[in-house]
Amino acid sequence: MRVWPLLSQAAYPSWFRPWVEIEREAATLKNWQPLVFPGLLQTPDYARALLSGRRGVSGERAEELVDGRIQRQGLLKGPRPPLLWSVIDESVLHRRIGGPEIMCEQIAAILAAMEDNRYISAQIMPGDVTVTAGLSGAFVIAGAEGAADTV
Repeated sequence: MRVWPLLSQAAYPSWFRPWVEIEREAATLKNWQPLVFPGLLQTPDYARALLSGRRGVSGERAEELVDGRIQRQGLLKGPRPPLLWSVIDESVLHRRIGGPEIMCEQIAAILAAMEDNRYISAQIMPGDVTVTAGLSGAFVIAGAEGAADTV
């Protein structure tokens, strides 16, 4: 049991590992995604299509990364789930990651997650908004009780 946290971290890239702990402790997660659906809301097939497309990522490594991403989603079903508020750029709906079936499944999964879990909210930023502060890229603001926000 002492070594398990180290082993389970192998499913995440080294640069991402500190974030996993921050995410677990967060009471709120405010997420802006201009390019893809948020990892905490991705289906396995969407995540697989996305991660398999990365240069230099083997099929085996892509599966490890998918497993890690899906495992992280467990925090949304725990006894004290964080409030997850995601704002997603409309272009994400039109970017066919993995094809039409995977996209339909992904969108249906987000709608179901919002219906099943009152702590999950996803909103779409209309495509006709020309300039936003988020054009520089995705970010998440994690808020924990008694601590400063972490981005």
